[in-house]
Formats: sequence, C-alpha cells, structure tokens
Amino acid sequence: MYSSLSTINDYIDTRAAVLQQAQANNFGRWPILGEKVWPNRAAYGSYQAEVDQLKAWITQRLAHMNSVYGQ
Repeated sequence: MYSSLSTINDYIDTRAAVLQQAQANNFGRWPILGEKVWPNRAAYGSYQAEVDQLKAWITQRLAHMNSVYGQ
C-alpha cells in the first residue's frame, strides 16, 4: 500500500496491470465494455478508459478536498 496520496495514480496503474488477465477473462465472459451497467453512470468503452476515468475522478476529488479542507 502506498503511504502518499500523491502516488495514487501509480498505485492504480500497478493494480490495473496485475488485473490485466483477469479483466480480459471477465470481459470475455461478460462482454459489457461500452455498455452502461447499473450502478455506473457511464461506459467508457475499454478497460484502460475505465482505469483512466477512475484516476481522473480521484484526482478531481482530491483537488476538491484540498480546496475545502486544505492540504
């Protein structure tokens, strides 16, 4: 586990790489990439796009929290 939020994107990339085969198996069995599935608000079309969206959301959320609560 990373101890600093500044490295959260690196942590996500590391975990995404570890899950590469598992995600391929999952989406091979259940071809739902690109389909909006509850409770997700949107579908981004690929595993990497989903990972990128997660990183963008966390980055925006951390910026918001820093603006409200300070660093």
